Amino acid sequence: MSLEHETTNLRHTLSKKRRGDDKGKRRLMITISTTILAILAWGVLLYGGYTVAYNYFEETHSQLDEQIQEIKLQNEEVFSKLEHFNAELKDSNEELTLIKGELDYIKESLEITGETITGSDETRVILQERMTELDKRLNELQSQLIKLEEAARAH
Repeated sequence: MSLEHETTNLRHTLSKKRRGDDKGKRRLMITISTTILAILAWGVLLYGGYTVAYNYFEETHSQLDEQIQEIKLQNEEVFSKLEHFNAELKDSNEELTLIKGELDYIKESLEITGETITGSDETRVILQERMTELDKRLNELQSQLIKLEEAARAH
């Protein structure tokens, strides 16, 4: 019986070792599987984060491009308006110069008329009316000039 008993003990011991080896293999497989799954999860997270960031930057870039194009169009419109204002300003300045010259001529004529024709009130009235008209026109042009300059500064 001792041989049988030893055989049984040996079988029992081998069985325990096998079970222990199986448990060790299982633990090792679980550890490897868990590590692989964790690496895959991190890989998926990294790829997903990269994709989201890339799409966000692309969208932001396209929005900025659109805004830049809109600003360029607005700048072109402003420059066009400024050129128009400059042309009007130049015309107004030329007209002001002409009116000032005409006023100077009328004043000179009045002085000469006052010296040579002392009895003709009709001539003085006509010249005075013309001077008043030109003064009004000069004031109108000056106010237009101020408005144009303010509009040019606003843009």
